[in-house]
Amino acid sequence: MALMLTDLPLTPGEWIDEVTPKDTLYIHHTAGGHDPAGVVSWWDRDGDGARRRVGTAYVIGSRSTRNGDASMDGRVIRCFPEEHWAYHLGVRGTRGALDRRSIGIELCNYGWLTRSRQDGRFYTYARHPVPDDQVVELPTPFRGHRFWHRYTDAQLEALRSLVLEIAERHPIDLKQGLMPRLDRERLKLPGHLSVRRQQEWLNRHGFTDKDGKTLLLDGIDGAKTESARRKVGRPAFEFQAEAREGEPGVWTHTNVRKDKSDCSPQTGLLELLRGL
Repeated sequence: MALMLTDLPLTPGEWIDEVTPKDTLYIHHTAGGHDPAGVVSWWDRDGDGARRRVGTAYVIGSRSTRNGDASMDGRVIRCFPEEHWAYHLGVRGTRGALDRRSIGIELCNYGWLTRSRQDGRFYTYARHPVPDDQVVELPTPFRGHRFWHRYTDAQLEALRSLVLEIAERHPIDLKQGLMPRLDRERLKLPGHLSVRRQQEWLNRHGFTDKDGKTLLLDGIDGAKTESARRKVGRPAFEFQAEAREGEPGVWTHTNVRKDKSDCSPQTGLLELLRGL
């Protein structure tokens, strides 16, 4: 699929005009409406006149929840050159270190939804109704919510094409980050193993200690082995300390912020990631 890409730059000074090496890609959703141009306009209006330089290089449009308008669905807007950067993660104590080395992509999407007991309809956090055909129910609640605004097929196809193009221009390993964790989140540590056998199993499946290191096969049931054990069964989209510490690859905002909900582990997005 050929990308429907339009340049709509932020006002100069609203991003950092500095070329930096990229080894990481972050997927976000906007918690807003379907029009990517509206997102860019929001970033351009800082309210008090300050330049906060917040944004992502790309925003991908969606379908309207009001009237079903699909004219923006899958359309990609480029806000600034991808080799430059802006603040898009808000990870405290890093002084933008993760932002500098990453490229951000936003999906126009409202995020989590609630179902009204009065009328049975689905509503956004801002109390806007969402049609049933734009709602997805997760098998397990994520960040406290079971119902989410669906990422559209056109959005996901545009995202896939864009990610693959970006990976051709930058040394971003698409198999790092979320990918191995999506495979590992299904695993269960076998019971009745000795500590040494547990360590062997954990090493074989890529579960590391709190410092990201392979376990010593010493048979000692210490803090490092326990740290690796706690990672078994951890959902891939939840907070990942390794992402926070700068492990490269493909991540979502939730991997570095426990207070964020973008993105949600919907089937369409999971299939896209596994197919990269």
